[in-house]
Amino acid sequence: MVALQDLITPRMQRGMERMVTALNGQPDEVPVMAQLAAHTLRLTGVEDQSFWSDPDVFLRSHLMASEYYRLDMPSTYFDVYNVEAEAMGQSLVWLPGEFPEIDRTRHLLRDPNDLDRLRPPDPSKDGRMPFVIEVYRRLYDIGVKAAFRYCGVFSLAANLRGLDALVMDIIQRPEWARRFFEFLTIDVLAPYLSYAREAISRDMPVLGADALASLPIINPDIVEEFALGYTVKLRELIGNVALFGWWGDSYAKDPETIFNLKLIASPVYFYCLDPDAYLIGAEKIKAFADQHDRPLILGMDCTLLAEGPIAAIVERARDYVRIGNEGGRLTIFLNAIPSETPPDHVVAAVEAIKFYSKNQSRPGNIDQPLTPSKAEPFTDWVARKAWQETD
Repeated sequence: MVALQDLITPRMQRGMERMVTALNGQPDEVPVMAQLAAHTLRLTGVEDQSFWSDPDVFLRSHLMASEYYRLDMPSTYFDVYNVEAEAMGQSLVWLPGEFPEIDRTRHLLRDPNDLDRLRPPDPSKDGRMPFVIEVYRRLYDIGVKAAFRYCGVFSLAANLRGLDALVMDIIQRPEWARRFFEFLTIDVLAPYLSYAREAISRDMPVLGADALASLPIINPDIVEEFALGYTVKLRELIGNVALFGWWGDSYAKDPETIFNLKLIASPVYFYCLDPDAYLIGAEKIKAFADQHDRPLILGMDCTLLAEGPIAAIVERARDYVRIGNEGGRLTIFLNAIPSETPPDHVVAAVEAIKFYSKNQSRPGNIDQPLTPSKAEPFTDWVARKAWQETD
């Protein structure tokens, strides 16, 4: 069996270097990241139980899927919204071939008085915290300096309490809600992330995922106080904390209201994900990023990637490269690729991004037509050991 280290091919190493270059200048081509998530399970056919219990199986599957699609940064996504909640005792629903989900019929915090009975988890033994820490330790061992993913405090609170109940708590009993968020920030997340850093790397960045803290689920005032505010507090406690995954910018009367909050939540770059990037317009988003001297991440729509058609995928990729990569500093993120997405669609997106970014500097070439390759069957690719290629 090929060693885990050997799955980090020279091509992928160049891709990770390209990601760093894109933060500061114009690499040879626009780097591509993707949230493969459960798509890795479907693509590789790996058995669910092994995927969620064996760090080697988890990483091997993700790294091979990432190389198969020729991503610049390995996609090693797990069910980030569940880990801390599960470790605290929240029940999950395990779906065959999919990522587990919060059991929304049995929230851990059914009554506000239950807060006094909640206990912080022990990262060394509770739930799958040790599994996640071991995954990142092995990533660092093979030279992949990925940010450690955690569940943002608003999404964690919503998963423990229930989203509707949490919003009502914020409106009707704001002081109790603040006590709840303080507990999650100070007693749950800060110790967990500090423990992970001690186990892996003390200078490891941490990156929260907080999709439930998005419009129109909640309003900008709640986003600012309860999602951003406690992220800033966490940053003050442990340092080097960022947040990713807010969407719904297009629901704001003025999207820049949310854009400005994102600048604080994500200090290194500015991001906007589909469908918001498409609805607001890449031109406006690029202008905002340039105005604030931030590298830009544009996220391509998961529904478009799943349903196609391929011509529309190619067109979206071309437009985002044409607009977003003017002057460089662009990365494109393929949003949460659904498990059933045809591999041809992912291949088309990656090839289009690479093709148009390579040709952007040549007059007229940005509008050249592209017929993407057909995806090689994954089993055939594995059989010929494509991960050992050096091109």
